[in-house]
Amino acid sequence: MTEFVGKVDLVEQMFRVAAGQKIGDHLTTEKATTNIHGWALEARVYAEDPLRGFLPSNGSLLKLIEPRGATAFGIDGTIRVDSGLLEGMEISTHYDPMIAKLVTHGATRTECIDRMEAALDEYVIQGSASFAHNTAFLSELCRSERFRTGHTPTSFIAEEFPDGFHGVNLRKSEVLRTVAAALVVHTDRAKQHVDAEGGGSISAEAPMEANAEWIVTLADDGHSTAMKLAGGNRSFAVAAVSAAELDEDPEEGTEGALRVVPLCPRTGALLHDQAELIEVAGVDWPNEAPLVEIDCGDGLGPKCVQYLGPSDSAYCAYRLVTAGAALSASVLSPKEEAYGKHMLPPEVKDTSNMIQSPMPGTLISMNVSDGQMIEAGQEVCVVEAMKMQNVLRAPRAGMVAKVHAKAGDSLKVDQLIASLAPNEELAK
Repeated sequence: MTEFVGKVDLVEQMFRVAAGQKIGDHLTTEKATTNIHGWALEARVYAEDPLRGFLPSNGSLLKLIEPRGATAFGIDGTIRVDSGLLEGMEISTHYDPMIAKLVTHGATRTECIDRMEAALDEYVIQGSASFAHNTAFLSELCRSERFRTGHTPTSFIAEEFPDGFHGVNLRKSEVLRTVAAALVVHTDRAKQHVDAEGGGSISAEAPMEANAEWIVTLADDGHSTAMKLAGGNRSFAVAAVSAAELDEDPEEGTEGALRVVPLCPRTGALLHDQAELIEVAGVDWPNEAPLVEIDCGDGLGPKCVQYLGPSDSAYCAYRLVTAGAALSASVLSPKEEAYGKHMLPPEVKDTSNMIQSPMPGTLISMNVSDGQMIEAGQEVCVVEAMKMQNVLRAPRAGMVAKVHAKAGDSLKVDQLIASLAPNEELAK
């Protein structure tokens, strides 16, 4: 940060001083405090889960792609990434889980924060199962009006998130961009299948092909980044509108448009009074690239949506990241969506009687035994991770049905440590 705003390579100056050279006049206290160039902002990207109180995370970095234009040492650019990690490396439980220091520079505070928000959108970090990182939280900070205007006392996070961080609040423009990006991914992949197989494929129309229709559903991806949708709508009926059919003359370069109509979450009815028109001004998505760059004609210019591959939990669904929110976006034809309503819902695992490890670590002590009666809030065990000890307490009063781990065991995230007997069994 100092190098960005001071335009001075501090490491170079350290070598000069070590060699016995004098500090230049431009680095004296009087000159250095007046020779300031713009603003700089540093975000510390950590392998930690903001939805679990920032508990540390670990695992393999399966994909790690830094923002475009980032440099590790330059002071003349606008984005720096200070990191010692490479794709394929392991983040263990024995060391600090920092992934990188991401630094941006701008002529003004607003430009600097905008640049940070865009850099976070392009920072692709994908880990092994249960791996989590904090870019969603960092993105939400950049969107906070208090943060943007500099009203950040030491109590800022506690005041801004009094009940903890519960996910990114997506703006309407971001929801629409994600819907458009999902269609780009779906239809491009379908066309590739048609080209490869030489035959037909369901829902293979190009996004801008007139009369093409889809049902796009956005849902939490289940990878430690919850989202909140503006208006609460998660399913949308989408129809392609050619540029010639637009009510007004399209802007030059417009490829076509999508009419997006939210579906009522309760009844599934089309909410035509909330319909939106996306005038797609440009799309850039090389085959299976991790970034889908799309201009929705909303005056915000090209923006990036991350593509992390097909979802392994839903049909015709894709893992996307928008403004830090990890989503599963399914794209179905109206007929497929109608048939899908007759499918059995996925089984939801009941964890109300389980005491699980909230993080990977080592079980330091187990303080209960099979058949023991315990009270709500009583200490059950202690788990150590990243040199910190975390006390796990009983969620309710009851009887310990079984202890599943012992002191010294290495634990995975969500590993079962102890189980409680259901209350109905105690009542018999």
